[in-house]
Formats: sequence, structure tokens, C-alpha cells
Amino acid sequence: MVLCGLFSIIKEITTKRGDRMAFLNLEDKQGTIEVVAFAEPFTQARELIAGDEPLALWARVQHDEKSTKLVANRILSMQEAGLQAVDSVHITLDAVRMDRDSLGRLRHLLMAHPGECRAVLHLAVKDKGEAVLDLSKLPVNPTHSFFEDMRLYFGPDCAEPMYKNSD
Repeated sequence: MVLCGLFSIIKEITTKRGDRMAFLNLEDKQGTIEVVAFAEPFTQARELIAGDEPLALWARVQHDEKSTKLVANRILSMQEAGLQAVDSVHITLDAVRMDRDSLGRLRHLLMAHPGECRAVLHLAVKDKGEAVLDLSKLPVNPTHSFFEDMRLYFGPDCAEPMYKNSD
């Protein structure tokens, strides 16, 4: 389960093994729910939780006779959560407008934003269809900066993130 909202620490404790864990509140527009954050997810997200920005929570639901709680698996910033959810980037360009310089510029942009996300190039030919090229040898980091650079050089809506199916 993935939820987003503002976190606050209710109680922070030390486990028998000496690790820090916490009971948190996750609040969104619908209400508040308690989240149990054991040592690893709590330690990794402690600074984020102390801030005042909304965060994304990956958790499993735990029911008992008194309450329902969420047990945290991961807590990430919204930006980091968005990046982790991108499966591939699809780039659509007009084949007629593409020349050697444009292809070189595209290659340069892909290399300037290296990452692990697969890029797919769609060269569209008006009223004819498109050629689809897998650019898996040039994986990208689908950051805001990458999409801004693509818009700057190739126009709006030329690059689109494709998100993973949630489990």
C-alpha cells in the first residue's frame, strides 16, 4: 500500500537491540492513521520525517482487535518516490524534423542525464505511423532537469514518463 501525507512523531523508542524506532502519525485530507516505523525505515527517513514536507509511505496493513496500523516498509520524499515509480521514458519526435544535429543533441541530452531508466524513442511520421527504437544503451535519470532540457530543445510533450504498475 502506498500513501502520502504529513508525518509527525508520536513516540520514539530504543529496541532491545539498541535500534531506534518510532510510532508516527500520517495525516492527509482524509484523516490520521498510526504508522509503526521499525529501525531500518525510520533511520533512513528520520530527517525527512522531522521536516514539514509531505512524504510517500510504502507500508503493509496490520489489524488487531483494538486498532489498524500501518507498518512502514519505506518512507521517501515525494520527488524521490516519483522517480522510483518511473519505469521508462518515452520520447516522441517528428521524424521529418530530425537531422544529424538533432539526433546528436538527443544523444548528448541522454548522456548528460545518465541513470537506470530505459528510454524509448518514437519517431513519428504524420499520417504514416512511427518507428519505435529502444534506447536501452542510453538509460536516463528521469529528473525534473531531464524533462526541462528535453522541452527546451525539442518542445513541450516530447518526453513522457511511464510509471510502473503498483503492486
